[in-house]
Amino acid sequence: PMLVAAQDFKFNLGQRGPEIYEDYYGIFFEELSHSGEGGLYAELIQNRSFEDNTSSPDHWTAVGSATLTLTTDNMMNANQGHALGLTATAAGDGIRNDGFWGICYASGETYKASFWIRSDSEWNGTVTAKLLDSSANAIGQADIAVEAGTAWKQYTATITATATAVGGYFDLCLGSATTVELDMVSLFPPTFKNREHGMRPDLANMLWQLHPKFMRFPGGCFVEGQES
Repeated sequence: PMLVAAQDFKFNLGQRGPEIYEDYYGIFFEELSHSGEGGLYAELIQNRSFEDNTSSPDHWTAVGSATLTLTTDNMMNANQGHALGLTATAAGDGIRNDGFWGICYASGETYKASFWIRSDSEWNGTVTAKLLDSSANAIGQADIAVEAGTAWKQYTATITATATAVGGYFDLCLGSATTVELDMVSLFPPTFKNREHGMRPDLANMLWQLHPKFMRFPGGCFVEGQES
């Protein structure tokens, strides 16, 4: 091993160093390990627009005897590359999302669910949105009357959780056999200052209490794009 000579350091605690102005104290956001999506951003659904994997709908599984396929036809807009094709063979078939390491629900808290839907067969029926605990027991649900035509249409619902759960799931189930396409499936808890598509109140409130003079965003390499 290489030996390094000892060094003596002397500090004068009575001498003030350069003054750092209050305007220089701020916060720095870096998108690593889901610090944004799945962290500060309050969205509870992972891969809500089915873009995370071009060959399979990651974090989505079939409910009942449903068949799931990714489609690239008839997108909502030019920004969407994929949607989910859902074929239900019986009432109750649907899709399930496991969130970010499971979805946490708080008893008595109200959640806002939304999704976009279309169908070449112009299906009219009921879509049931469900909050599920870690054992897939329903702890809240809403039945949504849907008219699915060839044009994309958004539906929303509010659901109040009847129990607290950790590691839960979210389901969308169809009321009869049919084939539809889904996109932008979303579930939000209450947000910081009740802002639409806002941030998690616990994390955002801690950042707000720091009273930063500035916020650097974005940071890191995740938002700079992918290598060609």
